[in-house]
Amino acid sequence: MGRNQSKFKKAQKAQEQRERQIIPKKLEYQINEGRKFHTIENVKYFLPNDEEENDRLHLQHFMWRYVWQSNYSAPVDDLLKKSGVKVLDMGCGAGSWLFELATEFSLASFTGVDISPVIPLTIKPKNVNFIQGNILDGLPFEDNTFDFVHQRLLVGAFPLNKWQDVTNELVRILKPGGYLELMEVYCGIPPMGPITERLSNAVIELMHQQGQDPNIAGRIKLFMEANGQIENIVQEEKFGSYSKDSGRLSEIGIENHIALYTGFKSKLSKIMDISSENYDKLVKIMAKEMPDYNSRSHTIRVYGRKKFHKN
Repeated sequence: MGRNQSKFKKAQKAQEQRERQIIPKKLEYQINEGRKFHTIENVKYFLPNDEEENDRLHLQHFMWRYVWQSNYSAPVDDLLKKSGVKVLDMGCGAGSWLFELATEFSLASFTGVDISPVIPLTIKPKNVNFIQGNILDGLPFEDNTFDFVHQRLLVGAFPLNKWQDVTNELVRILKPGGYLELMEVYCGIPPMGPITERLSNAVIELMHQQGQDPNIAGRIKLFMEANGQIENIVQEEKFGSYSKDSGRLSEIGIENHIALYTGFKSKLSKIMDISSENYDKLVKIMAKEMPDYNSRSHTIRVYGRKKFHKN
C-alpha cells in the first residue's frame, strides 16, 4: 500500500509540474499585409498573431463582459471562491478573461491554453499557469482534472468536423460535477448595409473554403448533448448593439469590428479580388453603416454540468 501511495504521489507531482510548465514552442509564421499569421496546418484560424490583435482581443473582452454583464453564465460563483479549485480557459489568447478571474478569485488555480504564446507572462497573476498547446492534438491533462472549463469565440479556429472532438476533449478533462461553458458568436451583424454585407459574405466564403461553420454558435448545445456526459444544459443569448443610441458600447463595438476586419484584410481582399487600398475604403464605409442600420452582433453561451456517472 505504501509503495502504491508513493507511486501515486510521484505521478501526481509530475502532472502538477506539467501543468505549471511554460514551454514556448517555436511556431512558423508568415507576414501578410504587415500582419503576422501562424502556419499550423490543422488549425485554420485566420486572424493575426501579433500585438495589434492582442489589443483587439482585450477590447473584445471588455465589450462582451459589458454586453453580458458577466464573465460567465455557469453557476460557479461559490465554487471559484474555494481553495484548490482548478479552472481551464481554452484558447485564452491574450489572457484578458483569465487574468481578470484569477485576480478576482485568488484561491483558485487558473490554466490558460493557446496555440500561440501571446499571453503576457511577465505580468500574470501568481495563480495563473500557461501551456502552449493545440486541442486538436489532445490536451496534456489527465481525465477529470478541472472544476470549470471555459472556451469562447473560436468560431474561426476549428473546421465543423472537429467541433465534436473539441467538445469531447473538454469534457474528458472536466471533473464529474464540474461545469463546461462555451460561448460563440454568429458571423454577420444584421441588419447590414450593402458594404457591411459584402464584407461579411467574404468572411463566410473564406470559412466555407476552410470547412468552417459561420453559424457554429447555433450548434454548440448539440455538441454538448451528443457527448452524453453533460446534464442540465442551458443556452443563453445576448445581442451587442451598434446603434447610435447605444453610446460607448456602440463605439467600442465598431472599433472592435474595424480591427477585426483589418486583421482579415490579407485574406478577404484576395477573395473579393480588390486592392488593399479599396479594401480599407470598404472597412471605413462599414464603420459608418453599422450605426446607420442599427446592426447587432449575436452571441450564445451554453453551459452544463458533467454527470457523476456515465449512462
